[in-house]
Amino acid sequence: MKEKYPLKSAFALALFFVMILFSSEAEEYSAVIQEKILLPFAEIRSAQTQENYNFGAALFTYGRLKKFPCSLKWGNLSGGGGLSKLNNPALSSSISAFSTARTDVSPLSAKLPAINTWTKPLSCFLEAGYHDKKRFFSRSQISAFYNGQEDFPVFSVTEEIRAAKKVFLAASMTASAFSYEENTFSSWFTTSDFYYHQGKHLCALPQVSFSSPHFSTLFSLPCYENPFGKINCIWKSESKITAGHFCINISALYNENSPVLTSNENLIKDILQTKAGIISNFSIGRKRPLFLKSGFNSFCQINLSDTSHKVKLAAGSRLTAQKFSISLLSNAAFTCSGNENGSDFSTDLDSLSFQFFTGLHFSKISPSLAYSLSFYPKNDYESLKTSQKIACKLAFFRNPKINLAASYTFTRQDDELLSRTFTASMNVLWKMKYLSLTGKIGIQLE
Repeated sequence: MKEKYPLKSAFALALFFVMILFSSEAEEYSAVIQEKILLPFAEIRSAQTQENYNFGAALFTYGRLKKFPCSLKWGNLSGGGGLSKLNNPALSSSISAFSTARTDVSPLSAKLPAINTWTKPLSCFLEAGYHDKKRFFSRSQISAFYNGQEDFPVFSVTEEIRAAKKVFLAASMTASAFSYEENTFSSWFTTSDFYYHQGKHLCALPQVSFSSPHFSTLFSLPCYENPFGKINCIWKSESKITAGHFCINISALYNENSPVLTSNENLIKDILQTKAGIISNFSIGRKRPLFLKSGFNSFCQINLSDTSHKVKLAAGSRLTAQKFSISLLSNAAFTCSGNENGSDFSTDLDSLSFQFFTGLHFSKISPSLAYSLSFYPKNDYESLKTSQKIACKLAFFRNPKINLAASYTFTRQDDELLSRTFTASMNVLWKMKYLSLTGKIGIQLE
């Protein structure tokens, strides 16, 4: 078959080798390799670097018995879902213009190893249930995850009902007993009670959600037993409203206990967190439509026992067409402080950043260019940081399908070169009748 874009392919390959040439003087490098074998009922995955090796295998019924999803996983697994929310229930302080609320219940889950998940202990995951969106009892699921470093497995139970057409109610519970280390330097819970021993405490995450075409909400109440027997609870809600071209997201978290020790020994202070944002989507034209997406998001953290608080704002727009995309994003972070009676209130700018991205999209080639500018006022003087990134993605053949990706990034701060980084990766996907093989190799030069 005749090459449709010979000039573009030649340009992309030339760009690929030019970026390698620019990075040839690097003194540090790293490489990763990932393999995956996928069958209709099983999957085997491994990933390794020069120092680490991860392995995982799974048996499942998703391809054959879709109404009875069951899976068994073993290896260097990463626990997620309800376990991740139990480990860290706080709202994420990282926001973007297009951040949305997560309004679905999160049952216990586990992922097979990948190139970005290292040092995971050997674990086992079991899941069984029933799933049929047309039935009144649309989903029933039970899960268990056993981490070799813990004495007790984590259990999760989920139930969902179909209250009306496209209207669902769901409830989920994730719970277990988790270990904590001794603390001999300070108290985590009160100013007078100290403990000098390690132990275990019960942790549970009940969740309830409501979902409809225009409104969905999730309420969760993470509960943790502290070493003195008291149960501390954190209130959390996330909601999403959809009306025409607009989507409104509102989230809140309230913790009156100071502080709370979570299932993986994170400490949650007595805080009030809020997130609020709005996203709009519009299309222009019919034959060759343009899609315009704009958004604004805000994050606020009020420390109940402190006079210093955090505020973050994000705004941006993205224009997407069949062959290109352009986006402009901005972020700002502030620290608000004052005394207990509310006087001497001040607001300080912590950081201000702008990001510009443009990319072209063809059948085999996708070059892109990104530029970011960040401003950090600190210690009464200004610090300006810039970053430029040029990248290219190439696709060859259909089966096996080969994808190449390369990027070159250099960062400067106050007219001084901080770093230069070159990354490259190759993905190969080979599909056969009952077998799918995936391989990935990546390299990074600094």
